[in-house]
Order: sequence, then C-alpha cells, then structure tokens
Amino acid sequence: MAEARERAEKIMHLLILLESELGWFRDGDDSARQIFRDKLDPYDIGYIASLMMMLDNEDKFQRWLALTTNRFQYFRGGK
Repeated sequence: MAEARERAEKIMHLLILLESELGWFRDGDDSARQIFRDKLDPYDIGYIASLMMMLDNEDKFQRWLALTTNRFQYFRGGK
C-alpha cells in the first residue's frame, strides 16, 4: 500500500496549502470572497468536502458512494 501512503501524504500537503489559501479569503474583504464565489462552483466544493468526510468511515463511504450523483465536473469542462 505504498501508493496509498504516498497519495495520502500528497493530500495532506494539498490540505495545508488549501487552508493557507482559504485563510486569505477568510481574512480578506467581501469583494475578494465574491471573486472566490464567482470563480468556484459550490457543488464541486461540496462534493470534495463530502468525499473527504466520507472517506473516514468505510460503511458511510459505501452508502455515500451509492447515493451520490454529483461528481467533480466544473474544472473538467462538465458544465
């Protein structure tokens, strides 16, 4: 499971970077947050947040996977 460890490590680093970038918007003004809202799709944000939460528990993950119809599409040209 070396690949799983490497990918988990990569995600950990991405989360550190993401938190730092989101902190800039958190601490900024409303006009900066509006640009964030205009640029990013809320369904994709919700999908990623939900996926990360569900990966914590296999039973929850399997139920979520069976019920989830939304997929990360916006940046891949799905919209």
